[in-house]
Amino acid sequence: MRWVVKRVNQNDLERLVSSLGINEFTARLLINRGIKDPEEAIRFLAPSKDDLRDPFLLKDMDRAVQILLRAREQSETVLVYGDYDVDGITGAAVLKEFLEKHGWRVMHYIPKRIDEGYGLQPQVLEVFRKEGAKVLVTVDCGVTAIDAVQIAKTMGYNVVISDHHETTEVLPLADAVLDPKRKDDEYPFKDLAGVGVAFKLISAVASRLSLDEEEVFRYLDLVALGTVADMVKLIDENRFIVREGLERMRKTDRPGLAMLLSRLQIADPDSRDIGFRVAPKINAAGRLDAAHDAFDLLTTRDPTFASQLIDVLFEYNATRQEIESQIFEKAVEQIERGNLDKHPIIVVRGRDWHVGVIGIVAARLCHRYNKPVIVISEGDEGARASARSVSGVNLIDVLQPFLEYFEEFGGHPLAVGFSLEPECVDRFIEALRSYDIPLGDQSAVLEVDAILRLEDINEDLIRELQRLEPFGHGNPEPLFLCEGVKIEAAKLFGQNQSNVRLIVSSNGKRFEATGFGVGHLFEMSLYEPTGMDVVFTIRGRVPTLYVVDAEVNEKKLSLGRVTPQEPELRHRLNQLEQILSEPLTGNLFVFDLRMRNAFFYWLFTTSKRRCAVISLNNVLSTQLYHTLLRYFDRSIAYLNSLNQQVKNNDALMTLSFFLANLDTVLKKYDLFIINELAVFGELRDEPEILSFFDVASRMSDRFLAVSVKRPDWLYDLAMALNLSPTYERLCRPTYGLLDSAGQIEEALSESNCFLFSDNKNLARFYRNISGANQSVVVYSHSMKLSQRLSALSVIRKKKPKLLLSSTNTDGIPSLLGEEAQITVSDSPLTLFELLDAVSFDGTFQILNLTFSRDDVVKRKLEIEELFPDVSSIERIVREVGPTARITEFLDFLVERGYARNGSYAKIMLRVLEELGARQQNGNLDLSGVNTQGKSLRINEGRLERRYFEQFVERFLFQRAKGIYRALSNPRVVI
Repeated sequence: MRWVVKRVNQNDLERLVSSLGINEFTARLLINRGIKDPEEAIRFLAPSKDDLRDPFLLKDMDRAVQILLRAREQSETVLVYGDYDVDGITGAAVLKEFLEKHGWRVMHYIPKRIDEGYGLQPQVLEVFRKEGAKVLVTVDCGVTAIDAVQIAKTMGYNVVISDHHETTEVLPLADAVLDPKRKDDEYPFKDLAGVGVAFKLISAVASRLSLDEEEVFRYLDLVALGTVADMVKLIDENRFIVREGLERMRKTDRPGLAMLLSRLQIADPDSRDIGFRVAPKINAAGRLDAAHDAFDLLTTRDPTFASQLIDVLFEYNATRQEIESQIFEKAVEQIERGNLDKHPIIVVRGRDWHVGVIGIVAARLCHRYNKPVIVISEGDEGARASARSVSGVNLIDVLQPFLEYFEEFGGHPLAVGFSLEPECVDRFIEALRSYDIPLGDQSAVLEVDAILRLEDINEDLIRELQRLEPFGHGNPEPLFLCEGVKIEAAKLFGQNQSNVRLIVSSNGKRFEATGFGVGHLFEMSLYEPTGMDVVFTIRGRVPTLYVVDAEVNEKKLSLGRVTPQEPELRHRLNQLEQILSEPLTGNLFVFDLRMRNAFFYWLFTTSKRRCAVISLNNVLSTQLYHTLLRYFDRSIAYLNSLNQQVKNNDALMTLSFFLANLDTVLKKYDLFIINELAVFGELRDEPEILSFFDVASRMSDRFLAVSVKRPDWLYDLAMALNLSPTYERLCRPTYGLLDSAGQIEEALSESNCFLFSDNKNLARFYRNISGANQSVVVYSHSMKLSQRLSALSVIRKKKPKLLLSSTNTDGIPSLLGEEAQITVSDSPLTLFELLDAVSFDGTFQILNLTFSRDDVVKRKLEIEELFPDVSSIERIVREVGPTARITEFLDFLVERGYARNGSYAKIMLRVLEELGARQQNGNLDLSGVNTQGKSLRINEGRLERRYFEQFVERFLFQRAKGIYRALSNPRVVI
């Protein structure tokens, strides 16, 4: 998204400053809102009741008032027919309470969104007509209900339409139609909400009855609530309505509204509190077909009943959020997989998507992709759709050519709803995509009011901002740009981890910051940057910054962690948050492999304690480390015999390293996690493991364990270690196995993914086929973070014809979809590498094993070279003698086959030094080598070899049958 700082004419600026005596900051903000005239600026900064126009300027107002007065005189019952959103609910409440208070007999009805849909329902009108209703007054609906009004008239109703939506060429044949958007209406202000039109109606009636203005103004708390919620422009009359209404809301005598504000901890509500916190709670009832509960909450005088209703509303809202989140995730996946964002209007569809939330989903997608979005829910009896647009694209106009497909259609330029017959959905989408839609420039531009330093934010600036309230549509919150902000802390929260809390600072000034729905902005950036440019608003008397957009410059960043934007990971994190609670220590968690990976991501990104993950050996530690590299950069320490420098960050370490550095490690880290307890248990005859179990059982308040496999004895082992089995979640992977040993070239014509345990083999294979295959995508742990993220984006969006990938990627091959054929090109070092590649979500995929028995033997020899044993050390010392030049010694190791290259030879040299060898002036003294001494590398090697022989070589030699049993059976330890 491109940022543009608005330019201000200096003459306009000086005129406002000199005429009004305001500072340049406030004058700039006024001009940015199109206010350059001093008189207009005065009205804007100090709205008053004088801004309210004569309600009789609205066309048909005199008729509407006459009908209502006659109804009171003749004791006719009035039916107030509202709508299920906050605007319709508050409008109906205002009209009903006013009429009842001043002598009318009133009934009311709020339709059910799902069962009945928007607008007048003749069957409902018939029921009320039989109960005695004579006058029908609509609120926030009716102006397009041509047929329904005609039916109401034949039933004998006198009909008054009170609405604010866009009208069609033909108006309903009602007795009075109140709508400032009527083409023949000359009312100066067109942006009243539905509740605003209702307010005008009671104002007109009060005028005829010579009532005091307070008899009308007492309802401004509800009028303000509906006005803000419906996102009409907060300019002109609406500024007084909302400002005065918010003041009255602070001391409202409505127990339901007062309790709701209290429950939300809102002591001093402003328009943003209403729009973002209060209105969604009230709207949740209507979205779940229970708008009457919201109506009752706002109108009841019984505090006990109000308290019960608030509990119900919060339950509705939680349900709404869950449903919305699920549909949003499906919609995003649909867009990304199908590249739907390439179309000028994005259309997504789903079977039986909850129609109560598709409007919110459309709004979120519109914000994310900066394009108009249509969300369609298809059912047996038809389809319902909600559409949301961006500034400058009028949906009413854009969709006019497609009216033939719609059964119902209505709304605003930026938000419409419509319904279709089931057979029309495909034809409508095809016609929409083939039509040349004049949308103009849709490039994302964010207009910034001013560049601001954090140190400039003080009490005086906050007071100036408050003068411009209430903020909303037509008077947006000022946006400021601060460059080079330091991010001191970051925490994701909320559904899908889409929100973020920050601590930001600049030149010693620190603020809390929050960003709602901006998690996707960090998709290609790092989680812990040292500096970034942010666009934000300022809220509250104790100011909090609300981040609207952010741009990360990689040159300013330290290496850190990636935000969890991938939907699969977000889904697993949401599940984890439901089951995990402190203290984590003293517990055993049994997860499937995907959930285990999510657990470690969650642990490293949320825990304030320094964490150490202990694996049996390097193979298992590396497997976890490489898996997490999909989400992290290299900010987690990896500790073993070759890297023994303990730092302040979280760490993965081998068992041998842990025991060799026990005192240091226990002091440095707070929380210890045993990775794959089942593997430790299978090898519990090993002295090192027995020593480790002794430490863990004595310090279980600092330990917890995780295991993917669950042999029958695992829980008994956990109890012996004073660990309680707390949670078990085992999902079987779905896959098939083919045994095509030695046929990797033949696999090229059938496979769309080649997996490599050894990155050197991946690089070699890529060089061999890159010239013949131009559509190959590579994902490797050795790539830079930005390269990995870029490759992942291509894999997810474009489904490449050929993917070359490292193993241990947390299931990147599974992104290729149903029936992907994944060729395992070389021998793995652990069966977890194979388990990692397959799907756990029901998508069937095929693993094609092309490595041979010889390949397995080679990997075993590689382990032996990387981890020399005592016998090989003794042979080397005998052959070399007591002294040698270091360069000659290293060459000797390679030439005699003790090491495959110079790097391996240096490992051997390091082992000899652990056993007593000394380097001096380019010479190596081997006379002090004691092969019975302590060597961390030799200890690691013993566990590496035993693990490979017992859990890898055995199954790989059995080929498909043995491998399939090992991967699929949760009782078989790998």
